[in-house]
Amino acid sequence: MLVFDIQPRLRAGQIALGAERSATRLLMESLGFAMSHSRDGMDYYDDNSIQLDFFDDDVLHFIGFAHSPNFNVSYYDNDPFDCDATALFQLIAGNEPTEIPYNDYDPIFPSQIIALWDAQEQYDYNGDHKRPVFATFSMGDQRYHDEIVAISSGG
Repeated sequence: MLVFDIQPRLRAGQIALGAERSATRLLMESLGFAMSHSRDGMDYYDDNSIQLDFFDDDVLHFIGFAHSPNFNVSYYDNDPFDCDATALFQLIAGNEPTEIPYNDYDPIFPSQIIALWDAQEQYDYNGDHKRPVFATFSMGDQRYHDEIVAISSGG
């Protein structure tokens, strides 16, 4: 099974932040993922479990994943979709230079530019819905980080 190995600020497997949209589309096709749909600056694959966002210059700035039976995601040898939310949060926070208080809804890890969303038991597809698991695991580049900061600051 294909594994998207997370390298914060750089890539998820073969999907590289900073890649051009046309090249990313060819890559996704070569990996066996048909586009689910596309709108504005976003391309979706694998029944929307992969979201790729591009700015107006058609350069990839955000990669988002949700659980899928068709691929795995790996962050330091841990599958975010088969990991208790608290444990995943602590693992990612442990790679940040400053302490980040636990947040089970929308934590952001600024130095790695990683975002998680909505830890609930309903997303525990691998553990019979008994553990809180984050619904999405996303990463971005500096432009994505700056956009998040502006939104959270009310801008």
